[in-house]
Amino acid sequence: MKYQHEINNFIWGELLLSEVSLDGENIVIKIVEKDNHVKIINCEEFIGIKCLGKWEESIIESISVDKSGDVIVESVFKIKHNYEVPCGSLTSRNIFYPWVQLNIKLVDGCYVKIACKNTYIVE
Repeated sequence: MKYQHEINNFIWGELLLSEVSLDGENIVIKIVEKDNHVKIINCEEFIGIKCLGKWEESIIESISVDKSGDVIVESVFKIKHNYEVPCGSLTSRNIFYPWVQLNIKLVDGCYVKIACKNTYIVE
């Protein structure tokens, strides 16, 4: 069953991935529609990002949000290993939070995947 999220209800095909910017906690993604209107997707408190195989195309084939994914698994594993976070420990950020993964697939087959606490569209 598909995860219910506002981003999963939108048709993203053939839009332009214009910009991906990040600061210490958040990632902002700018997407340009055919009429040059800009949509912004915010990813709050990201813990991982992966982008492999980017070449020329920045045209979006699809965007989806899932409750699980490879970047979530890899990020949580790496954080637990790097910081030796014991199971059930309390820290300022809870590694055991129910993370989401934003998946942006470009028409050339490249994926941009982001694991974060929350993601949403800014109109």
